[in-house]
Amino acid sequence: GEVDFVVPAGGNRLILAEAKATRTPRPQMADSLLRLASAVSGRRISSHLVHRGSSELSALRPGLKALSGESLLDSVRP
Repeated sequence: GEVDFVVPAGGNRLILAEAKATRTPRPQMADSLLRLASAVSGRRISSHLVHRGSSELSALRPGLKALSGESLLDSVRP
């Protein structure tokens, strides 16, 4: 399963996150999220694939970070 989030993060920033029920994210899992990010204009976009694993994989795809749910929350907290 998956859940998608679009989070206004203040100013001109928008966070796009796709949560997957996997412990092993794969690059192709981010295709739809990256398509959405490329369609948004006028905003600074941060794209994230959220997974059940505990590690952060900053180089899953160019322009996309894979991370745990806890790490995502840490990145959006003021």
